[in-house]
Amino acid sequence: TTTYLDTWCLGKGSSFLELCDTFRDRDTMGWIVAVEDNLGAPLSGAQVFTVVRDAGGALITEKQGFTGESGEAFLTWRIPRRQAPGPYTVEIVDVIHGSFVFDLSTSSPTEAPFTIQ
Repeated sequence: TTTYLDTWCLGKGSSFLELCDTFRDRDTMGWIVAVEDNLGAPLSGAQVFTVVRDAGGALITEKQGFTGESGEAFLTWRIPRRQAPGPYTVEIVDVIHGSFVFDLSTSSPTEAPFTIQ
């Protein structure tokens, strides 16, 4: 299951600085997805698939990454120049691991809203 999803402001070198949900075009934003096994332990080596959608549900970008020993995947996106302002959502669409089958319908959260100004 996924147990955490939130958007972050990034610092130099793409370090995750603090939780935030408001960005501007040309910012690089990040999000963290935490994954646990069926016993509640952090699951490393899971491939996490995410998408960004606008308020109308249109696909803006797809990002994927792998969880480390902490069970967390750190994903980033450089918001394009002139990206339309408004509400957006990061969504987890799939998690794959060789030893586990994931049912995202039992995971929480699977979406994180954010705004581009």
